[in-house]
Amino acid sequence: MAITARHGYVTAVITAVLKARFPTLAKLHRDKQKKDCEQVQAQKLHEHTVGDEIENLISMVRVQIGKTKRYLNDECEKLQKIW
Repeated sequence: MAITARHGYVTAVITAVLKARFPTLAKLHRDKQKKDCEQVQAQKLHEHTVGDEIENLISMVRVQIGKTKRYLNDECEKLQKIW
């Protein structure tokens, strides 16, 4: 009988400790998930910003290529008139 009573007491203590710790563990888990989510969102924003910058640079290069082609065409025409 004493073993059963002691077992019941130990079970009650363990249950009380777990109940006390579960909210803390759950909060830690939620905080970690929130932090992970924030990191993913920040990474996505950074990637989007970098992508926009790359697109802008590509556009600037295309404009410069167009200007260079027009300049070279003009220079070719000048040379053809001279020859």
